[in-house]
Amino acid sequence: MNWTNYYQSVVASLIVPVNTTCQVILQALPKNIQIQDSCSFYEQVLFKEESLHDISRGGFTSVWLPPPSKSVQLEGYLPGGLYDLDSFYGSQVSLERLVLVLKERGLQVWIDWPLKRRCLKEQDPTTRSHMFVTRPIWTADCLKYAFSSFHRTTSHVGYPKLLVRSTSHNGLDTTIPVDLNNSKVRQDLLQWVSWLENQLSMDGVVCDGVQMEDIPFLLELIKHEESRWKAISPQPMLSLSSPTYEEEEKEEEVEQPSFLSSSQEREWKEPFIYSPLTPNEYLSIALVKVEFSQDSDGRLAYDQSLATEQLFEFIQSTHRSYALIDTVSRTILETALIFQEYWRLIDKEARLVGLLGRASDRAITVLNMVDLLANMEREYVETGGGGWVICKTQRCDFPDAHILKGYAYLLTHPGIPCIHWDHYFDERWRQGIEELIQVRRGCHIHASSTVYIESACAEYYAAFVDKHVAVKIGRGDWHPNGPCWELCTFGWEYAVWKRK
Repeated sequence: MNWTNYYQSVVASLIVPVNTTCQVILQALPKNIQIQDSCSFYEQVLFKEESLHDISRGGFTSVWLPPPSKSVQLEGYLPGGLYDLDSFYGSQVSLERLVLVLKERGLQVWIDWPLKRRCLKEQDPTTRSHMFVTRPIWTADCLKYAFSSFHRTTSHVGYPKLLVRSTSHNGLDTTIPVDLNNSKVRQDLLQWVSWLENQLSMDGVVCDGVQMEDIPFLLELIKHEESRWKAISPQPMLSLSSPTYEEEEKEEEVEQPSFLSSSQEREWKEPFIYSPLTPNEYLSIALVKVEFSQDSDGRLAYDQSLATEQLFEFIQSTHRSYALIDTVSRTILETALIFQEYWRLIDKEARLVGLLGRASDRAITVLNMVDLLANMEREYVETGGGGWVICKTQRCDFPDAHILKGYAYLLTHPGIPCIHWDHYFDERWRQGIEELIQVRRGCHIHASSTVYIESACAEYYAAFVDKHVAVKIGRGDWHPNGPCWELCTFGWEYAVWKRK
């Protein structure tokens, strides 16, 4: 694995009132999108009635849908007219119906939104290439910086005369960054969010492309969402504090964990106890750019405290109003599984790695991601109209051989886990994922659960979660001691037990 240029950029901010303690998110962002398929992604989901039942029965609480606007990029992150909801994923009619069906099954629906990117659809009459002629209409002063080099290319039907700029002889960049400090841009985006919410009756939007400098706008967006939810929801919002169980509280007051020896008791750490949030607070999620430390040979270094601190600083700067995609724990987990280096899964202070060890209630854990600011691949598709160009982003896909081991970690540990669409609907992993979700929900594992790491060595990783769940990942031989433990699910190089 080449870590030389491995980094993640701020790509997502999600705003929706939820109870984070029990969230399990389904990332409905399919990897393969059929461009000329007669049945779009939205329609495929609608036609598969059993899939919708599986989502609602499988323990998911929310579905994260892809960007809705028409885009020159398959995944939808380079939109033109924001109000045009006919995309590669399907038509606006199909999207509206899909959102309605999901909500009828008790699921929250979040829509991805490329906050700071737009592509020029066509040139304006005065040939000023930097002017948007689709809603919202923005001129050069709305852009973060103006582009000096443009050329014209033929596009798909509905996108004639697409204007892009060349950043090099071998690359093509169609990203137009907009200026969130511009009052018109802020007003237009807030209006678009209101229109999108009213049009689709969705619960929230996912805003990608934000950075630290965009926090003032993000806070303004939060206020906008709070006002909307207070207007449509007269009932008190669910508390974001951890669930309490009287039996567990009594047990904690009376005795120490039975699986710890006297020498281990003093090493017990609870790094995930934080002040609970107020009942009406709203969840916001971001994916923040961090740079990982490397060893002299170019491999990922063991100590990633600097990258973790960058994430934690963002959380603190927003007064803990934002949760972040925990790219640090995701990257370390991938390396540990691939190279059988499970000692990476405990940091130098004997805590979980990444945000899980600093602020687990603000950590969104994932396996697959889209690296939106990476160089994009071009594909020229021949059509009857002369051909058109689409863009494909580079993806950060978790290795297939380690998918279930990755979810064994995510679903038994604190944080807010996300299950990727392609993983859940793949028969190779479906049953294992469902069993792990059942363990998480049945044993009440939540975003602020406590973890004691029993061992993190070259052969395996073993930990106890909330004193009720034990998990082992790796080829080494390990199991919790005592007759009070029963095996509830297992697979290749992982096993999970729960207390009877």
